Amino acid sequence: KPKFLYPFFSQDVAKSVNACLVELPQADGRRFITAKQLSKSQTARKVQKAFADNFASQCGYCTPGFISGVTSCSTSDQRELELNGHICRCTGYFPIKNAVKDSPIVDIEELAQL
Repeated sequence: KPKFLYPFFSQDVAKSVNACLVELPQADGRRFITAKQLSKSQTARKVQKAFADNFASQCGYCTPGFISGVTSCSTSDQRELELNGHICRCTGYFPIKNAVKDSPIVDIEELAQL
């Protein structure tokens, strides 16, 4: 069973990481899922749709990071913490928070199928 996204623990967890902060030895044996790959997941597509429906994206620069981060969280509390690490200069945060509230939680087992 592959390890997902989080480069610091050996357990199977989904965690959003900044690619520029992951050194090659930390990535060894890990599986990374990009925002583009998330579109292959039925539930993750619903997260993407919630962002579109709530007008949570304008320029699109930050959107992949928000969606990847939210998708990697298994609880609402984790999602709130995940939002703290992202910056959006265009939309403000109300549409993004509304999109997150309207988004389903994605099961790690579904991500394993990607």
